[in-house]
Order: sequence, then C-alpha cells, then structure tokens
Amino acid sequence: MAVGFLGLAISIGSITYVFWEFFEKKKSKVVKDFAEKLATDIFHEVVKEEKSPELDLDRLIEDLMPQQANKLYDKIVLRTLDILKEDLRVVLRDDEHENDYIRTISWNPNTLKTMWQRPVVQLLNLTELSTTCLKVSNLMNGTEKPTVNSKSYIVGLIHAKMAETSQKYNILIDWETFDVLIRCSTKVDAGALYTQLHGWWFNRRLLIAEYISLDYFIEYLPRHASVPLGKKIAPRSSTPNT
Repeated sequence: MAVGFLGLAISIGSITYVFWEFFEKKKSKVVKDFAEKLATDIFHEVVKEEKSPELDLDRLIEDLMPQQANKLYDKIVLRTLDILKEDLRVVLRDDEHENDYIRTISWNPNTLKTMWQRPVVQLLNLTELSTTCLKVSNLMNGTEKPTVNSKSYIVGLIHAKMAETSQKYNILIDWETFDVLIRCSTKVDAGALYTQLHGWWFNRRLLIAEYISLDYFIEYLPRHASVPLGKKIAPRSSTPNT
C-alpha cells in the first residue's frame, strides 16, 4: 500500500513539474515577445527624430506599454532595457533632475544614422516559402508622384540593399496606399528579400513586409503595370469576379 501511495505521489509530482515547466516557458516567451516589441517601438521613436535628442525613456515605456497592461511588466521592462543596452546605436543614460533620476535614450553620436537601419532584434524568416511575391509598406513616403522612373528607383533601392544588381524583380506600385508589390524569380529569393526588408528602417520609416499570393499580385497587374500620369486608379472591388 505504501509503495502504491509513493508511486502516486511521484506521478502527481511529475505531472505538477511538467505543468510548471510548461507555464514557465510560456511566461518566458511572453516576456521575450513583449520586450522585443517594446524595444523595437522605442528604437523607432529614436530613429524617427532627425536631430537625435535625448528622450525620456521611462515616459516612452509608460506610453508604449502601460503598467497595468501586463502582470509581467517588471520582467518585460528589464528585458527591454537589456536589449537596448546591447545595441551600440543608442545610448542609455541616468540623469539627475531635481533630486530625481530620469532615464534617457538617444542616438549614439559616434554612430552614423544612415538611410538603412537594421532591426533591434534580428527577425528570422519563419514563414513557409510558398510564394514568390511580397507586399512592402513604408518603402515610399507617400508624397511621390507616378513617373516613368518610379519602378527603376525602387529596383535600385532593392539592388543596393541586397548588394547585387543582376537579380530581376517585377515591381508594382499601388498609388493609393503607396505599398510596393514585388515578384521575385524564386521563392528562395522572396525569402531572402523578406529577411532584408521586414523590420528594417528606411529613411526613418519602419518597413513591413508580408507574403502575398501570386493571384493577388496578378490581380493588381492590369491596373498598376502601366499607369498614365495624373490618372487616378479605380479602387479595388471588394466582390470577387464571376
């Protein structure tokens, strides 16, 4: 009987440990994901400032992630600060002001703020390579006008970013949203381009890339392949073709 109770106790203990380990890993992932997102948002506030002033780091954290939003707040903040401290492009400083300490963050004056800036946390291309097409937001600033050189300009940017000039890209520009649709030669090329664009900053704008289907790309082709200057593009129909 004693052996039976001992075995039952061991089994319960093992199950409890498995559940504890599962929830600890889940909490660790939540902290990691929130911290990486918060660090990226804070870095974005630094990057978009043209003159690189010192920003109140505590106020940024409070504005971007209110304290009551998550029970793991303290762990998330500490993890966020660790991520930012490891990034040599920014400087974190504790300043004393009226008997109080204020944490600030600013661009490192010894680091050139170039047109392209890598992500704070390197994003891995975990999406299945099932398409050759991407849609990229914020590559254009929204003030450009359609010209015969618009696509060549985008292709030139991509060639410069990818450090190659032989790769061919089919470019479509949505002049309503200023999204750029890109069709690559292969799925592997699309994956490489996704990794080099998504989460990067270009001219202080955070780029968002997403995979789109070839059908979606082709749907845009007739209306956006050749747009007469000054002609307004008709809005996309929300109903499927029959």
